[in-house]
Amino acid sequence: MGWLLENNHMASNIKTAFFLLGVATIVSPLAVGYISDKITSPKVILAVLYLLNGLKFLYYYIFSFNYGNINIVMGIVFLTEYYSIYDIFG
Repeated sequence: MGWLLENNHMASNIKTAFFLLGVATIVSPLAVGYISDKITSPKVILAVLYLLNGLKFLYYYIFSFNYGNINIVMGIVFLTEYYSIYDIFG
């Protein structure tokens, strides 16, 4: 991840990205687990999160034309998100 950020003119964000990765690893299971247990089934929560993540990557895919090969990476990630949702409801 650091290499990708550095080569795409985002080197100033490397520290923040690695820091937030650790925080998200701790906080997200607590928050999502609570919501999925109390409000709805985990299957629906997982599908919604995959869909939101796919839309986020689609946004970056459309507007990242200045960064060269990152379009290919974002396209592959978006396709994997799509097929993950299909596997959940398939």
